[in-house]
Amino acid sequence: MDPFPGMKVAPVLESTSGRENQLYAEDGSRLLSCIVASRSPEEGGGDVLLISSSNPKKKDWLLPKGGWDAGEAIEAAAWRELIEEGGVNGHVLAALDPLRFINKDGHSHIYFPFKMHAAMVYDQWAESVRYRIWVSYDDAELLLAGRPEMVEVVKAAREIN
Repeated sequence: MDPFPGMKVAPVLESTSGRENQLYAEDGSRLLSCIVASRSPEEGGGDVLLISSSNPKKKDWLLPKGGWDAGEAIEAAAWRELIEEGGVNGHVLAALDPLRFINKDGHSHIYFPFKMHAAMVYDQWAESVRYRIWVSYDDAELLLAGRPEMVEVVKAAREIN
């Protein structure tokens, strides 16, 4: 993207890749941060940020999420994933209860979800090839219907005032 006056560039323009530094539970479950980022319509958003899958063939909407790296606090992993995947900077409003689930491929994961307030939305970010949309909680639940674990996270975040 060519720079333009007032352009907001994310502080991190490279995504963390690979799983060699990621943390796993003793039972082999992959540990992941998962973020429900919100901002009010008055701030230019809806209630929930959704991003497109990194695999365009899937035509999926997702919550920002990603691996928890060794030596990193889980809150820092959530903040990093929000910036890398969603192009949004924010702060934690609440930690939600961890959620264990089995994905479609049969692998065990544990989400460590957070509700975060989106304080800054960037024009250029590490994974800006992704689309992002701001939607209501109701619409987020509908768009995430194929990922029941994400619907559960959205419902939990909705309960936080």
